[in-house]
Amino acid sequence: MLNSAMGWLKARCPVLFDDKMPVWLTIVASLAAAGLTYYFAPMFTRQFQIEDVRSAHLKQTTDQLNSEIIELSQKVRRFDSALVNKSKEAASLREDCLDLITKLQWRLVDLKVILSSPSDEVFVTDVSNSLEKLRISLNATPTKSYREGVHAGMAQLAKATANVLNRLYSKASLQG
Repeated sequence: MLNSAMGWLKARCPVLFDDKMPVWLTIVASLAAAGLTYYFAPMFTRQFQIEDVRSAHLKQTTDQLNSEIIELSQKVRRFDSALVNKSKEAASLREDCLDLITKLQWRLVDLKVILSSPSDEVFVTDVSNSLEKLRISLNATPTKSYREGVHAGMAQLAKATANVLNRLYSKASLQG
């Protein structure tokens, strides 16, 4: 196919294959190349910039979500330890946990914008429901099963967060 196209081109435009090209053809080719570069280069550059900003935002959102979930996990662990040891700081740690849950609930607003397809919304909703279940568990009156409820809420949140992170990594093309 390529040989037939080259043969056709040599038969129709032999000047393109001579050792010397005419000056007029060199000027026309240079002007065409400059015009095409002037027209297409900004389009490609703009698309790459959009992709860079999108990728940076996805990375920042993922990092912040990871950081806040880790911080919440640590606070819940300290709160659980304070409950076991009947420490006075348990109430303060519980409030810190509730504050972090509120912060994460606001983070979900950003996640809903990023993960906006119907299949992705399920994962964001799972995280939202898990956070709400954990918040309810933390606000419950302490009973014998209080700690178990908090542990179950954290386990559900961990699973839901893993699913959302998986979707974010897929969206950022960080996962195959």
